[in-house]
Amino acid sequence: MSKNYILPLLFVFCAPLLAACSTVTNGSTQQVSFKAVGADDVFCDVLIGTNGYKYTVRPPQSVWVQRSRKPMFIACTAQGNRTKNAVIESTVANSAYLNGLTAGTTLAWDANTGAMYAYPEEIVIDFSSALAKDQPLPAYENKGALNSREQGIEYLGPDTPVLPGDRDVAARYKAAYADAARQDAEDAAAAKERERRIEAVEGGFYGDKGGAVKKPAAAATPKSSKDVQIAPLSEAAPATSPTTLTAKPAISPQQENGMVVPQANPQLGKPIFPSSTTF
Repeated sequence: MSKNYILPLLFVFCAPLLAACSTVTNGSTQQVSFKAVGADDVFCDVLIGTNGYKYTVRPPQSVWVQRSRKPMFIACTAQGNRTKNAVIESTVANSAYLNGLTAGTTLAWDANTGAMYAYPEEIVIDFSSALAKDQPLPAYENKGALNSREQGIEYLGPDTPVLPGDRDVAARYKAAYADAARQDAEDAAAAKERERRIEAVEGGFYGDKGGAVKKPAAAATPKSSKDVQIAPLSEAAPATSPTTLTAKPAISPQQENGMVVPQANPQLGKPIFPSSTTF
């Protein structure tokens, strides 16, 4: 027989075997659509068997799940502390009956992969009859437990340190704050004293008080002495008694040394540069 006829004959004989296998035709997974009624923002945990695959679903959502003969456990929660639980049993898929064409030789393989089983294509979780309920109290509020208010379990205010290291740190912080407060007080006192001294200066520390400096009367007119008498500049002749001091006009250091400094040099001509510096 020619090789050209072998491949078609093999395909004719193997096609029923392949078609009878659910693993080949349907696969080992299927798509299931989850929907919720009577509630929004539903959260569901889907578990295949007791220790199988686990899925997280937020209806409305479609998820590919593993086919299995084990039931599907669904636990859903909704707003208002409402819960809904369901158990979905799997059924034998229609393609599993095609294993009769192969006398059941492929049935064991389909059972092992789970391809011969199927879940409903759509699962609806109904929260219409579920009533909202209060959030349960924490475990320490149960009967027989100590009073949580006396124990301070829910107290969120400041607490005192209990560890030795915390006590040392708290002491250092306290000393640092006290030192900072003392330093601030000293700086404030120094600034106040500085302002007082500035205000005490006549005419202002920076000469910004305006008006002329007023000296006390004792400083402006010194008291006369029996031995010394100050005469006006117009009186050139000294007095014989008592001793009279005559005020001399002020002279510069150059005049005292015999140097004559002219106020203007008549030999200099006009300035080299004009009086205007505009270019």
